[in-house]
Amino acid sequence: MLVSDAESPEISSRLECRDREAGQVANPVHILVVSLTLGGAERTVSEVATALGKRGSAGNLFVLWKGAPSYDVAERSCFRVFHSSAAQRKQSLAQIARQVLDSSENVLFTHLIPARDLQVLWQSGVYTVPVIHNSRLGWLDGPDAFDHPMVPFIVAVSTRVARELAEDGCKKPVTVVRHELQRWFSRTELFKDRARTRSRYGVPDDVFLIGMVGNFKAQKAYPTAVRVLHRILQYRPAKLIIVGSWDHSYGYGRTTYEATRHLASELGIEQDLILPGSVTDMDAHYPAFDAFLCTSIYEGLSIAMLEAQQAGCPIVTADAGGNIEGLGPGSQVVNDPSNVDGYVEALLRAGFDRNEPPARPAYPDLIPCLWRQIGLFGTAGSKGGPVLMITNNLNHGGATRSLANLLTRFPRKDRIHLCILGSVFFPECLHELEQAGVNVIRFESPANVVDCAERVLWQFRLLRAGSICFWNVDACVKLLISKVLACGPARIFDVSPGPAFAAELDDAAIFQDRIAFTADDYFSRLDRLVVKSRNATVPFEARLGPGKVAVVANGVDVNGMLQDGNNATFPVHFAEPFRVVACNRIVPEKRVEFLIDAVADVSRRVPEVSLAVVGGPERGDHRYSAELGARASNRGLANIWFPGRQARVGPFLGAGRIFVTASASDGCSNAVLEAMAAGLPVVATETPAVREQVLDGVTGFIVPRDDPNAMGDRIEELLLDQERARAFGGAGRSRVSESFTVDRMVRDYIEILLCEQI
Repeated sequence: MLVSDAESPEISSRLECRDREAGQVANPVHILVVSLTLGGAERTVSEVATALGKRGSAGNLFVLWKGAPSYDVAERSCFRVFHSSAAQRKQSLAQIARQVLDSSENVLFTHLIPARDLQVLWQSGVYTVPVIHNSRLGWLDGPDAFDHPMVPFIVAVSTRVARELAEDGCKKPVTVVRHELQRWFSRTELFKDRARTRSRYGVPDDVFLIGMVGNFKAQKAYPTAVRVLHRILQYRPAKLIIVGSWDHSYGYGRTTYEATRHLASELGIEQDLILPGSVTDMDAHYPAFDAFLCTSIYEGLSIAMLEAQQAGCPIVTADAGGNIEGLGPGSQVVNDPSNVDGYVEALLRAGFDRNEPPARPAYPDLIPCLWRQIGLFGTAGSKGGPVLMITNNLNHGGATRSLANLLTRFPRKDRIHLCILGSVFFPECLHELEQAGVNVIRFESPANVVDCAERVLWQFRLLRAGSICFWNVDACVKLLISKVLACGPARIFDVSPGPAFAAELDDAAIFQDRIAFTADDYFSRLDRLVVKSRNATVPFEARLGPGKVAVVANGVDVNGMLQDGNNATFPVHFAEPFRVVACNRIVPEKRVEFLIDAVADVSRRVPEVSLAVVGGPERGDHRYSAELGARASNRGLANIWFPGRQARVGPFLGAGRIFVTASASDGCSNAVLEAMAAGLPVVATETPAVREQVLDGVTGFIVPRDDPNAMGDRIEELLLDQERARAFGGAGRSRVSESFTVDRMVRDYIEILLCEQI
């Protein structure tokens, strides 16, 4: 039977811990490991379980065999540890299966469990996710053993291991989760541990101490390390300490130990070899090392190497398994595991200089949470289920306007939901969505990237959604959500707000590395990337492959713009025939200063000209606005008006004569389309997207992006030639009616998101 380490209350593994953010019962994540005896895989399991317990996440850790010494996982109210007391392994596995099936979750992560044991779990109806901790030479079973309906996907501890699985014909999806240690040390702690440990073994400060960690096994190639020590001693006083046990039957432990000692004796350096066996204070040993050495023939990802690095210890490692993926700056890699000279040269370069211990990263329990999220949501996604649209916030920008245009006119409100991650700066837009019957999901309080992703994933699962569509979402949030859903059936779409899309992903490079999910992985996982203009497809077609990039230009309601009329009340001295209007947020990328310079140039020849800039600053930052007012004054532009944010811009467009924009970049400017729909000629600085909207000399003018005087000339030309201005305006309205309507945009999105045609 299975017994809990703590006093068992009157509840089973169906724990009643509340996930306050999702408002749902927090379902437990299930983990099975052979034992918690000291080792890399066991360290991973213990740290993940401990971190999730501290976080208050529900979970069950099942341990088949209680050995000593072992890692301790403290029992917590929502995370429980069960050790098997059954006489036979098959009985233990059957008990574990019942515990899992009695809970609200039916997915079990299995660490170091052979396929013959997994068969028992499969037959009981438990889905297992095998975690592969080693390179090919250390596999308990080949990938064919996991080709079973009860294995939804596989987790590899490094990209190298995942690649080997693929090379050997693995038929199951594989996702990579590299471990991150959950302990951080101060320089003071490390200094004390260094002095204490070196004193214990009688190692003076001037002796170069090479450290190795891991139970004696043939794969560790410890005799190679002895040869390295023999060579190092020709250059400086040195000792080699190998921390790990040898009294075990697996991996030729005793044989490897005897061979290591015999070689040291043969070379006359046995007195410089320290073999303490297993220790219970391993963390205190790493600071004592002057360099950490790994001579393994194969590894998955050495946890001991990560621990040494965390203590600021220089690393010299064989290019074995995924070790190279976990290395920090200054580490040295020896490509040939048998190259003694290579290790010697690297160690001599390492010297006595210690690295700065790494600081606690942002979201320190990111990886334990990733394990939980993959366990709970990795298979989420109902075929034919609704679409969950996700957006950062509702602001006054073009992305929000396009989203509202789409959702309010979406014919099947039951097939689409909107999740707003942050604040609503545009309450009128929220009211419009709710009045149209759109199901809007909002979260009550801000959250970091990890919690935000989990909130979304809960909603995705609760709604039985089939697709996720990112619409102007933080790069790290969508990377994490896509990582969790990487092996499942969910369809993933991203609607790019503009050219900054790729740069935003690249800026998250550190986060990508931590979750082992690169920008290329993200592009590969996307079912479709939607861009707003044809020119925007070029950077992405090669990265996504044929057919995965779709162009859907924004659309506006032509009749709606006309119905708004010309009701805006301009300042009395702003003569109607000379009103120039811009509609954009007051932010640097919109280059309002360029517009001021252009209109100021016109005002020298046409004093009646005026400029109204409809929009407001973002998040209360009025510094840029204040600078613009001073700039207008310095340029002699008296007739300038900033009416602030407006729920409807139609009245201002209807009361204007010319629309201007100098935005540095736009995917497909709603403001330009709305101005054209209102019958205004457009004068815009040149961008590839603008060239797809404005027909130069037909619906307006396109001017060089660095020449405000050129824009001024075109404004003056249209102000003085009202007949031509009206012709441009009429042509612009016709162009929008033909190519940029809301109805066309809605049809295109329905075909992409729902695979339907209307």
